[in-house]
Amino acid sequence: MEDDKPDINLKKFRKHEKTFPWSLIRKLVIAIILGAVLFYLYKTLEQKPKKINDTELEIEFPD
Repeated sequence: MEDDKPDINLKKFRKHEKTFPWSLIRKLVIAIILGAVLFYLYKTLEQKPKKINDTELEIEFPD
């Protein structure tokens, strides 16, 4: 009697192995870039002089 070993493809059971989390790194980079852009826009809007509209209209109603 021969011991026939079944051919098992172990490559399809590799999800349990530790891999480098590239998707997490990509999301962190995108979040840092968006945060930097928002911070830059906030600072530029804060430094921009606010225009005060001093135009006044005087309306006279007839008696």
